[in-house]
Amino acid sequence: RDRRVSLDARSQMRFMAKCMGQDCQQSIDPNHACRWLDANGLCYAYKTAQTWCTENPSAADCNDAGPMAAGPPWGSAPSAELTEWIPRQDV
Repeated sequence: RDRRVSLDARSQMRFMAKCMGQDCQQSIDPNHACRWLDANGLCYAYKTAQTWCTENPSAADCNDAGPMAAGPPWGSAPSAELTEWIPRQDV
């Protein structure tokens, strides 16, 4: 994700499509959670990144989708099925 600015437009589109696909896959996982997003609005897929951002919410790389975007320990949604997070759908 960090090298996107050095890619040509076509490569950037392919790269974003891949990342958006990963977010889609994550959204259908029954235990999904995505409170913390990168600068592109894409989910940090690793639990370690979600935890790190929860512990460091003012970090520049941590963009908060809100407490209802994930259940505990990252948010306050009552369950994974009731989160308000949806994958990014546009580029």
